[in-house]
Amino acid sequence: MLDLDLKPMLESNFGLSVSGKYPVFEIEELKANVPQARAAAGEREILINDIRVNIQKGTVDVEKKALHLPSIQLNSSLLKNFLLSLRVDGKQVNIALHGKQTNLLETALALNLLPSGWQFSGADSIHITATQKEKDPWSFSSELEFHELIFENGDSSCMGEKVSVRVKMDGEVGLKEAYMVANTSFKADVGEILYDRFYFDLNNNPLFSSCEIKYEIPKKSLQLSGLSVGLKDILTLNVHGTLLHKSRDQRIGLSVSIPRTALKPVFDLFILEPFQTENPFLTSLDIGGAISADMELAGIGTDWIVTGRCMWHDGTLSSGEEGFSFKGINVDLPVWYQDKKSERVRETEKGVLSIRSMSLPMLPEQKLALTLDAGPNSLSVKDPTTLRIPGGKVNLGPIAGKNIFGPRPSIDTSLTVDVVDIQPLLSRILPQPVKGTVYGELDPIRFEGGTLSAHGKIKAEVFNGEVIVSDLGASEIFSSTPVFRLSAGWKALRLAEMTSGTSFGKIEGVLKGHIKNLEIAYGQPQKFDLLLETVKTKGVPQRISVKALDNISRIGGGQSPFVGLAGSFAMLFKEFPYKKIGLRASLENDVFRVNGTIKEGENEFLVKRGGFSGVNVVNQNPDNRISFKDMVKRVKSKIW
Repeated sequence: MLDLDLKPMLESNFGLSVSGKYPVFEIEELKANVPQARAAAGEREILINDIRVNIQKGTVDVEKKALHLPSIQLNSSLLKNFLLSLRVDGKQVNIALHGKQTNLLETALALNLLPSGWQFSGADSIHITATQKEKDPWSFSSELEFHELIFENGDSSCMGEKVSVRVKMDGEVGLKEAYMVANTSFKADVGEILYDRFYFDLNNNPLFSSCEIKYEIPKKSLQLSGLSVGLKDILTLNVHGTLLHKSRDQRIGLSVSIPRTALKPVFDLFILEPFQTENPFLTSLDIGGAISADMELAGIGTDWIVTGRCMWHDGTLSSGEEGFSFKGINVDLPVWYQDKKSERVRETEKGVLSIRSMSLPMLPEQKLALTLDAGPNSLSVKDPTTLRIPGGKVNLGPIAGKNIFGPRPSIDTSLTVDVVDIQPLLSRILPQPVKGTVYGELDPIRFEGGTLSAHGKIKAEVFNGEVIVSDLGASEIFSSTPVFRLSAGWKALRLAEMTSGTSFGKIEGVLKGHIKNLEIAYGQPQKFDLLLETVKTKGVPQRISVKALDNISRIGGGQSPFVGLAGSFAMLFKEFPYKKIGLRASLENDVFRVNGTIKEGENEFLVKRGGFSGVNVVNQNPDNRISFKDMVKRVKSKIW
């Protein structure tokens, strides 16, 4: 609806001729000025001021029902610099509209057609032509361009600099049947765009889109055919299907595909560049191969079903810093998202994960092949998987992933360690060979919400004794500072085998103890409760070297027991007998404490001597507290 001010100003200069029953009007110039007009768009009123119309060199032939207005200039307070031409010749109508610097962006902002808080500037141009013959549908062609476009939102999370955009649409409109068919294209090939942390250089990788559409107004049905959108040389997405929108019947059916595409440019643009600052680990990754996808989206109202497949072809993934490498990765991953209200369309979808060569820290090079089963919002591996490790093998149980598209996806599995020779397993960690075996079971192992927990125990028969590891877990796995947890207990360990050849010094005897609630972050302990005690055992001597005595005293924060005359006395001996060694240590919030477990009267001993020639190590400060980082530096400087 359009309401005009009733006091328009009209200036005209035209001639009149008659050749027959009807006159012919020759317009030299016709000007009209409407001070104000109000237009209604739904419930919204738009106020337009100073509307100026200037018609030049027009002809109106009433007898032939012909109209030719080649130059109609249109300006107003909102839009300006429009040039309209109109020709009606018998049964055909031709309309053309052209404009440059028309104020489109400013008008859209003034009418709140663009998001509030945004700023826009740039040059625009528009070209529209439309033709209709007799009762045929209208055919049209249009092109809209923006140059030197600059934009920015309120919080500067999205901005563009000197962007050039070109939008084209050609097609036809049937007024009687109320439909539109069109071919559309979009291209932004100049400038730079920053969205959040994602940066796009349109000069090197233009953003493009093209599509064939058909919109039926009574049905509110939009059909997409050949929709292609993407970034040149990076990624392309192809879509076709139908969207139906009615108040009581909202449906969608789309097919989406990604043609085979090199993975590295996608990884660099969408993962490496935006996130490498907070995750430096990403810079060490070398990734390759190609990806592709085929998906089907179906929805009725709020009920959705998404099924399809995502593929990784002949992929590679490695990190020199972390020491892992995967070659010949081929993934056929079935995807199945389904709303809870939707009916189940089939039982499962099969997929495959295969790796030609896999190298991980502590593991020998080997291959891997898994069969994947996808169900609604789930992905599983039903068969156990055997992995070779130095000295034996481990069996990874069936893997069940649930709610994988939800806010808290979960994965459940188990791990069984057969009897494994421990010497090859620890050869890369310990300088001296260690004999023994390791075995056990972790069941269940659960990952949920970035947290990993494992029930069960792993046992190692080593140093003629036993070590039992339990309460394994981790949290904040996907952050830059994951935290790993475990507890362990040990008994009947022969100290001579553990300490011989080490820089700490040799100790003979039998050890028991535990470490509880150990937490490791940044590769360093940040929390634990440690107990170390020797146990008198028949047939096992209890002796300690001078160096080991000196280092134990320094760990406790005291001075060496071999100062002054004691030092001269110690030069006559290489080792001393002891009655018991007992040490309890704790760490929390970088506060490290050490106490002796042997108490006699008011004294607290870390080492209790075993005879006249033995040496006591007394904890001189039972309430000692020290920064764990400082303690590590002190111990390293003394031991090494």
